[in-house]
Amino acid sequence: MWYAGADLSRRSVMVAMVDDKSRRVRPRRLECREPERIVKLMLDYRPFKVVIEASGSYRWLYDLLAPHGEVVLAHPLRLKAIWSGRAKTDKVDGTQEPEGCESACRCNTEVDWCMSPEARDVCPVMTDQELAERLLSDAGPALRYRTARDLLPDPPKRQMDAYRRELVRDAEVRTWLARLDRCQHMHNGMNDRFENILGRLTDLGLDRTFAELERLLRRFRAMLAGSAPHDVKGMWQNLNTVILAIGLARAGYTDDEVVVSTARARFSDVCQAIRQMIFDALYPVDAEPKKPRHFRSKRVVRREYAPNGVCLLPYVYDLHLAAAFPPGALGSETEGHVKEIVRHVLHPGYQRLPDGYGILIEDHDGTTRYYAVGWNVALPGFFGKEYTAREAKALLLRLEMMSTFAEGRQSEWFRRSLRHLESFRPADGGYLRAGRSNTLPPYQQEWWLRIRGGAHVESKAAASTVMHPLGVRLREPALPATHRFGSLGHCGEDRKAGW
Repeated sequence: MWYAGADLSRRSVMVAMVDDKSRRVRPRRLECREPERIVKLMLDYRPFKVVIEASGSYRWLYDLLAPHGEVVLAHPLRLKAIWSGRAKTDKVDGTQEPEGCESACRCNTEVDWCMSPEARDVCPVMTDQELAERLLSDAGPALRYRTARDLLPDPPKRQMDAYRRELVRDAEVRTWLARLDRCQHMHNGMNDRFENILGRLTDLGLDRTFAELERLLRRFRAMLAGSAPHDVKGMWQNLNTVILAIGLARAGYTDDEVVVSTARARFSDVCQAIRQMIFDALYPVDAEPKKPRHFRSKRVVRREYAPNGVCLLPYVYDLHLAAAFPPGALGSETEGHVKEIVRHVLHPGYQRLPDGYGILIEDHDGTTRYYAVGWNVALPGFFGKEYTAREAKALLLRLEMMSTFAEGRQSEWFRRSLRHLESFRPADGGYLRAGRSNTLPPYQQEWWLRIRGGAHVESKAAASTVMHPLGVRLREPALPATHRFGSLGHCGEDRKAGW
C-alpha cells in the first residue's frame, strides 16, 4: 500500500509518497492544468491512499482521484505533523501528510482530523473559529490583521499591536502609503489617484488609528475643509469633494465635523433636487442646447439639476458616502434624506434614465465645458431582464452597496437579485455561474468567499486580496453570512473608486 500526501495550491499540487515498507518517492510538483499527469502518477503506485487537506479547492482533486484509490480529507487545523513543524511549505506539507495518513492506517484507528467523504456534504469542513485560526496562522499581514479585527470577538491588545506593526511593515502597504504621500489628484482609474489609494489602504485594514496614515491624510482633510486650494471648479470640484469625504469616512473620520457637514450638505442638495424632479432630468431631444458633435449620441442634463456642472442627481458615490457612516452618525434629518434618495433610486422612473445620465454643461470664466458623466446608480436586472456581461460583473457591487440601507434590503430588486444568486448554488453549497467560466478547468473556477460583518477575506493562506467577478465559481464556507456583503473595492465596474 502506498500512502500519498497531496498539497494543493491554485496552480500546482505537490505529491509525496511512502509505502508500508517505508520506501519513499521523491516529491513531485504537477501542474493543476494537467490532470491526466496527476492520474498517471497515482496509477503507477496502486493501491494507494492519498490524503488531501480540505482547503477551499480540494473538491476537483478529490473527484479526480477517488475512482482510482482511497482519498481521505484531512482537517486543516488538526494535521499535527504540519502544525508542529517550524516551517510550512508545500514540500513539507506534501511529505508530512502521507506519514500522518500511514500511521493512522497502520494502527487501524479513526483519527479525529480526518473527514469521511459522506461527512463532507453534511457538515462544515471548518467552524467559524477554526477558519479564523487558520487565517491567523497562514495568511499574510493584511488578512491576519483584518481577521483579528473583524472576526474575533475580543482579541488581546498585545496580539493586535503585533498584527498592526506587521501590517505597517508590509511591502504592499508601504507602496500604497508612498503613493498617498505623492498623490495630487482625486479621480481616475490609475493607481496614483486618491480614491484608489485610500480605497486600497482601507481594504487592507488601515484607518485613522495608524499614525502614518493619519499624518498623510491631514493634507486631504485641509483640502476638504477649504483651507487648502482646489485646482478645479464646477463638476470636478463637486466630485472631488464627495470622493474626499468617502475616503476620509472609510478611514474612520465619521465623527469629523468637516466630513459630517460635507455629507449632510451633499445629501440635502440631492434630496431637494429629486423632490422637484419627476424623472425628467434631461432636456427633450428637440429642445436640447447646443452640444459638441462627438456627444451627439448623449442626452443633456437640465441645467437646473446641474448648475454650472455641479450635478444634483444621485451619484453612485453618494450612496457609497452614506454607506461609510455608521447608523446615527449623520443625524436623523440627514438619514431621512438618505432614505429618500435610496427610495428615489429604486423607483422605475429613475432606473429608466440613460446610463450615466448624459452631458453636464459647465460655464466658468467665459468658457463652456461639456462633461459626459457615468456615475448614476444603475441596478443590474432591475426590470427582470437577462443580465448583460457588464451588469453581471456589477451585481455583487450593487448588492453590497444597497445592503447597507433598509430600503434597499427590503426592495423587490434586492430580493430578486439574491434569489438569482441562489439559483446558481449547486448541491455542494458553492456558487456556479453559467457562462464563459465553464470553459475553464475546475481548479481555476473555485474560490472561497468569506462574507460576514462587513469583512471580506479569502481562505487562501496568502496575503492575496484578489476579488472575483461573478463569472467564477464561488465556495462559501459554512459560516453565518449576512446580507451585508464585504468590502468589495478594487473590482468590477466600480474599481476606480476603490470601494
